[in-house]
Amino acid sequence: MSANVSEVKPLPSMQKGPIERYHLVEWCAAENDYYILHYDERFARRMEFEAPLIQGTYKLGLSGAYIAQVFGKDTRIRSISMRYLRPDIEGSLLKLSAELLAQERLDDGYLYRVVIRVCGTNGEVSAEATAEVSTETAIA
Repeated sequence: MSANVSEVKPLPSMQKGPIERYHLVEWCAAENDYYILHYDERFARRMEFEAPLIQGTYKLGLSGAYIAQVFGKDTRIRSISMRYLRPDIEGSLLKLSAELLAQERLDDGYLYRVVIRVCGTNGEVSAEATAEVSTETAIA
């Protein structure tokens, strides 16, 4: 990607939550991964957490939904990778925000490079993703 944005451009944010136990259990079912730390409060407390943890892949899935909301329905995620920085627990309110790092005009649309941050209830970044997305139309 060759065209950097002259200055990093913030994109609109999205809020999700609070993330309840049933969200975590539904995500376990969707992934077919029933790790007990994501739905059993007693086990979470034995592991020294206040409550069950929100799955990292749940945050990744929310990042995909965020991209669709910000860039529109014709968006294609070309690549995405996420770093998990700290856990968020059941009951958290998650806020997703992003910055546009680079953009490029293609023959059939536009290519964007963005960094997405997921913040928990306390405002700390708990996950950070870098994504390349393409669209047929330019974002505002």
